[in-house]
Amino acid sequence: GKRWRLADAPPDATGRKRHGVEGPLRDVWNGPFVVVWGASDPGEADANRLTAEAVRRYNPWTELAMPMLADTEVTPEDLRGRGVVLVGGPRGNRVVREIADRLPVTFEPGALVFGGKRYAGDGVGISTVFPSPFDPEQVIVLHAGVGPEGTLSARYLPEWAPDWLIYDDGMRATWWDYFLGKRQVLAAGFYDERWGLP
Repeated sequence: GKRWRLADAPPDATGRKRHGVEGPLRDVWNGPFVVVWGASDPGEADANRLTAEAVRRYNPWTELAMPMLADTEVTPEDLRGRGVVLVGGPRGNRVVREIADRLPVTFEPGALVFGGKRYAGDGVGISTVFPSPFDPEQVIVLHAGVGPEGTLSARYLPEWAPDWLIYDDGMRATWWDYFLGKRQVLAAGFYDERWGLP
Protein backbone atom coordinates (compact mmCIF):
# COMPACT_ATOMS: atom_id res chain seq x y z
CA GLY A 1 0.00 0.00 0.00
CA LYS A 2 0.81 3.66 0.00
CA ARG A 3 2.94 5.03 2.79
CA TRP A 4 3.82 8.42 4.12
CA ARG A 5 7.39 9.48 3.53
CA LEU A 6 9.53 12.44 4.46
CA ALA A 7 9.78 14.95 1.62
CA ASP A 8 12.43 17.50 0.82
CA ALA A 9 12.01 20.94 2.37
CA PRO A 10 9.60 23.11 0.38
CA PRO A 11 11.21 25.53 -2.05
CA ASP A 12 11.72 29.14 -1.02
CA ALA A 13 8.30 30.75 -0.93
CA THR A 14 9.54 34.31 -1.47
CA GLY A 15 7.39 35.94 -4.12
CA ARG A 16 4.43 33.69 -3.33
CA LYS A 17 1.46 34.06 -1.04
CA ARG A 18 2.01 32.12 2.17
CA HIS A 19 0.83 32.15 5.75
CA GLY A 20 1.29 35.64 7.14
CA VAL A 21 2.03 37.17 3.73
CA GLU A 22 -1.16 36.61 1.81
CA GLY A 23 -3.86 39.25 2.24
CA PRO A 24 -6.63 40.31 2.11
CA LEU A 25 -6.43 43.93 3.29
CA ARG A 26 -7.50 43.37 6.91
CA ASP A 27 -4.94 40.60 7.46
CA VAL A 28 -2.49 43.31 8.48
CA TRP A 29 -4.42 43.29 11.79
CA ASN A 30 -3.15 39.75 12.50
CA GLY A 31 0.04 41.21 13.95
CA PRO A 32 1.63 44.49 14.95
CA PHE A 33 1.80 47.23 12.34
CA VAL A 34 2.54 50.91 11.99
CA VAL A 35 0.63 53.48 9.93
CA VAL A 36 2.84 55.88 7.97
CA TRP A 37 1.00 58.89 6.58
CA GLY A 38 2.32 61.30 4.01
CA ALA A 39 3.11 64.74 5.42
CA SER A 40 5.54 65.71 2.63
CA ASP A 41 3.04 67.55 0.40
CA PRO A 42 1.04 70.28 2.19
CA GLY A 43 -1.77 69.86 -0.36
CA GLU A 44 -2.29 66.22 0.66
CA ALA A 45 -1.13 66.14 4.28
CA ASP A 46 -4.53 66.79 5.91
CA ALA A 47 -6.30 64.10 3.85
CA ASN A 48 -3.48 61.63 4.52
CA ARG A 49 -3.54 62.31 8.28
CA LEU A 50 -7.35 62.01 8.53
CA THR A 51 -7.27 58.76 6.58
CA ALA A 52 -4.42 57.41 8.73
CA GLU A 53 -6.36 58.22 11.89
CA ALA A 54 -9.31 56.22 10.56
CA VAL A 55 -7.44 53.16 9.25
CA ARG A 56 -5.27 52.79 12.36
CA ARG A 57 -8.36 51.95 14.41
CA TYR A 58 -9.72 48.42 14.47
CA ASN A 59 -13.23 49.81 14.05
CA PRO A 60 -14.99 53.09 14.86
CA TRP A 61 -16.25 51.87 18.24
CA THR A 62 -13.11 50.62 19.96
CA GLU A 63 -10.07 52.30 21.44
CA LEU A 64 -7.72 49.76 19.84
CA ALA A 65 -5.43 51.68 17.50
CA MET A 66 -1.99 51.11 16.05
CA PRO A 67 0.88 53.63 16.12
CA MET A 68 0.89 56.36 13.51
CA LEU A 69 3.98 58.19 12.19
CA ALA A 70 4.45 60.89 9.59
CA ASP A 71 6.65 59.93 6.63
CA THR A 72 8.98 62.73 7.69
CA GLU A 73 9.73 61.04 11.04
CA VAL A 74 9.69 57.31 10.23
CA THR A 75 12.97 55.38 10.39
CA PRO A 76 13.99 52.14 8.59
CA GLU A 77 13.70 50.30 11.93
CA ASP A 78 10.04 51.38 12.18
CA LEU A 79 9.33 49.50 8.93
CA ARG A 80 10.87 46.14 9.84
CA GLY A 81 9.41 43.34 11.94
CA ARG A 82 5.82 44.50 11.51
CA GLY A 83 3.21 45.22 8.90
CA VAL A 84 3.15 48.71 7.41
CA VAL A 85 0.11 50.69 6.32
CA LEU A 86 1.08 53.51 3.96
CA VAL A 87 -1.33 56.40 3.45
CA GLY A 88 -0.90 58.74 0.50
CA GLY A 89 0.66 58.38 -2.91
CA PRO A 90 4.24 59.00 -4.04
CA ARG A 91 3.76 62.76 -4.32
CA GLY A 92 2.78 63.13 -0.66
CA ASN A 93 4.41 60.16 1.11
CA ARG A 94 8.21 59.83 1.07
CA VAL A 95 8.12 56.09 1.87
CA VAL A 96 5.73 55.41 -1.02
CA ARG A 97 7.97 57.46 -3.31
CA GLU A 98 11.02 55.41 -2.26
CA ILE A 99 9.36 52.07 -3.10
CA ALA A 100 7.34 53.28 -6.11
CA ASP A 101 9.12 50.90 -8.50
CA ARG A 102 8.01 47.93 -6.35
CA LEU A 103 4.35 48.90 -6.06
CA PRO A 104 1.63 47.08 -8.03
CA VAL A 105 0.24 50.49 -9.04
CA THR A 106 1.75 53.52 -10.76
CA PHE A 107 0.61 57.10 -10.36
CA GLU A 108 0.67 59.67 -13.12
CA PRO A 109 -0.78 63.18 -13.31
CA GLY A 110 -4.55 62.86 -12.89
CA ALA A 111 -4.69 59.04 -12.83
CA LEU A 112 -3.44 55.75 -11.46
CA VAL A 113 -2.58 52.67 -13.52
CA PHE A 114 -3.24 49.18 -12.16
CA GLY A 115 -3.25 45.90 -14.06
CA GLY A 116 -2.62 47.77 -17.31
CA LYS A 117 -5.79 49.85 -16.92
CA ARG A 118 -5.82 53.62 -16.34
CA TYR A 119 -8.26 55.08 -13.79
CA ALA A 120 -8.53 58.87 -14.10
CA GLY A 121 -9.82 61.53 -11.73
CA ASP A 122 -8.71 63.19 -8.50
CA GLY A 123 -11.39 61.23 -6.61
CA VAL A 124 -9.97 57.84 -7.67
CA GLY A 125 -8.14 55.80 -5.03
CA ILE A 126 -6.66 52.37 -4.45
CA SER A 127 -6.32 50.18 -1.39
CA THR A 128 -4.11 47.14 -1.82
CA VAL A 129 -2.05 44.66 0.17
CA PHE A 130 1.29 43.32 -1.10
CA PRO A 131 4.55 41.85 0.24
CA SER A 132 6.70 44.25 2.22
CA PRO A 133 9.97 45.33 0.61
CA PHE A 134 11.21 46.05 4.16
CA ASP A 135 10.60 42.59 5.67
CA PRO A 136 9.85 39.41 3.64
CA GLU A 137 7.68 38.05 6.47
CA GLN A 138 5.32 41.05 6.48
CA VAL A 139 2.84 42.84 4.24
CA ILE A 140 2.23 46.44 3.32
CA VAL A 141 -1.19 47.97 2.82
CA LEU A 142 -1.37 51.06 0.63
CA HIS A 143 -4.28 53.53 0.75
CA ALA A 144 -3.63 56.22 -1.86
CA GLY A 145 -5.62 58.48 -4.12
CA VAL A 146 -4.88 60.32 -7.32
CA GLY A 147 -5.80 63.38 -5.25
CA PRO A 148 -6.76 63.96 -1.61
CA GLU A 149 -10.41 62.94 -2.18
CA GLY A 150 -9.35 59.54 -3.45
CA THR A 151 -7.24 58.96 -0.35
CA LEU A 152 -10.06 60.07 1.97
CA SER A 153 -12.40 57.46 0.47
CA ALA A 154 -10.27 54.69 2.04
CA ARG A 155 -11.99 55.59 5.33
CA TYR A 156 -15.14 53.94 3.95
CA LEU A 157 -13.67 50.53 3.19
CA PRO A 158 -15.70 47.55 4.38
CA GLU A 159 -14.32 45.20 7.00
CA TRP A 160 -14.17 42.27 4.59
CA ALA A 161 -12.41 43.69 1.55
CA PRO A 162 -10.37 41.65 -0.96
CA ASP A 163 -6.65 42.10 -1.75
CA TRP A 164 -7.24 45.25 -3.78
CA LEU A 165 -9.96 47.76 -4.59
CA ILE A 166 -10.02 50.76 -6.91
CA TYR A 167 -12.75 53.24 -6.11
CA ASP A 168 -14.03 56.77 -6.44
CA ASP A 169 -16.59 58.67 -4.34
CA GLY A 170 -19.05 55.79 -4.89
CA MET A 171 -17.16 54.14 -2.02
CA ARG A 172 -18.70 56.70 0.34
CA ALA A 173 -22.27 55.36 0.06
CA THR A 174 -21.99 53.63 3.44
CA TRP A 175 -19.87 54.22 6.52
CA TRP A 176 -18.19 51.26 8.26
CA ASP A 177 -19.70 47.80 7.59
CA TYR A 178 -18.56 44.25 6.89
CA PHE A 179 -19.52 44.09 3.20
CA LEU A 180 -19.42 46.46 0.24
CA GLY A 181 -23.22 46.72 0.31
CA LYS A 182 -24.25 49.91 -1.48
CA ARG A 183 -20.66 50.99 -2.06
CA GLN A 184 -19.62 51.15 -5.70
CA VAL A 185 -16.07 50.25 -6.75
CA LEU A 186 -14.39 50.62 -10.12
CA ALA A 187 -12.56 47.28 -9.77
CA ALA A 188 -11.68 44.81 -7.02
CA GLY A 189 -10.23 41.37 -6.61
CA PHE A 190 -7.60 39.01 -5.28
CA TYR A 191 -4.04 38.45 -6.44
CA ASP A 192 -3.08 34.94 -7.52
CA GLU A 193 -0.62 32.85 -5.49
CA ARG A 194 2.35 34.71 -7.01
CA TRP A 195 0.90 38.17 -6.30
CA GLY A 196 -0.11 38.59 -9.94
CA LEU A 197 -3.48 39.54 -11.35
CA PRO A 198 -5.50 36.55 -12.55
